[in-house]
Order: sequence, then structure tokens, then C-alpha cells
Amino acid sequence: MKMREYRRGEKPNDRDHHGGEEQRTQTFRRKRALGFLEMLYVKQETLKDQLQREEFANSRPVIEGELKAVEMIIEEFKNVFQVERSEIEEGENE
Repeated sequence: MKMREYRRGEKPNDRDHHGGEEQRTQTFRRKRALGFLEMLYVKQETLKDQLQREEFANSRPVIEGELKAVEMIIEEFKNVFQVERSEIEEGENE
């Protein structure tokens, strides 16, 4: 029977435990990413709402610029982290 070799300082069960911990860490990070994306969508909706309101008529060019910037950030974020708005809605239903 061949003995299993371990790296220096590693215990026999270390390899098994790290996989679960890494998965939890990735899940936590993904949830934070989805939370950030949700915040961006809220900003986007707020800016769209402001464009429709008369009291913001003087600020329209600034609001339009901010809206374009937020939309650009949303698209880049979705591409980098490979997430979609539907994932946010799925998370809310859990």
C-alpha cells in the first residue's frame, strides 16, 4: 500500500477542506458582485426617472451624461464578471 504524499505542513484532510472553503469564497464574491450590479441598475433607473421630471429640466445634459456613464459601467461589469440582470432577480427569489 502506497502512502499518500503531502506538502510540507499539510495535514491529510487539508486538501478536502480547501475546496469547500474556496467555493464559499467564490459564492460570497459573486453575491457581492451581483449586489453591486443591482446598485448600478438602481442608479440607472433613478437617472431615467429624473430625465422624465420637469424639475430636473435644467440638469438634463448632466443627467444624460451620468446615465450614459452608468450604462457603460453596467455593460463593462457584466462582461468582466459574466453576470446578467436575471441573476439578481433569481437571487431575490431564493
